[in-house]
Amino acid sequence: MIRKSGDLPSKRNRNSGGVSGQVVSALSHLIHAPRSTRGGRSMIWKTKTHEFKATVCQRTGKTCPALAQMARAIVDAMNTATPVTRPEFQVEGSSELTHCAPGCTARFKAQKERIRVFCDTPDDTLADTLDSYADMMFGATINAMPAGLMSNPPCAMLEVDALAPRPVARVDNQVAL
Repeated sequence: MIRKSGDLPSKRNRNSGGVSGQVVSALSHLIHAPRSTRGGRSMIWKTKTHEFKATVCQRTGKTCPALAQMARAIVDAMNTATPVTRPEFQVEGSSELTHCAPGCTARFKAQKERIRVFCDTPDDTLADTLDSYADMMFGATINAMPAGLMSNPPCAMLEVDALAPRPVARVDNQVAL
């Protein structure tokens, strides 16, 4: 199912002190049951500028509103940084998700064209390994990786891809009224 812009909560529904019950309730209401893909479950939605793809949490069996909110905040931060940074600019980091069980840390890697967030992964898991796993889960082609390469996969993941800008229709001849 593809969502349209405006289906997700606006900035006025956010707070800086974590995820409130009201926001969680609003996000839970907006995020419908995930659809099956490649044997797993995930959800997909779009805004005017980005496509979001997320897996369900392996702990709760549901989509994670805190993960969706974090991804949206990272998109906003990257949009703010893009005009004043070089094209190769990227940010990596981690944060504990306040809505989730204590200790659920989300690791992220954000670039202008793609953002990926991985929940509850061991600190020693290499970023390249996580990227290969995300390619396998979210990619359009069928990929494989050795079973022993990742003994503890992410509890949940989210990928955000920037959409190509729509071309502006050019009017060659304007008629004056």
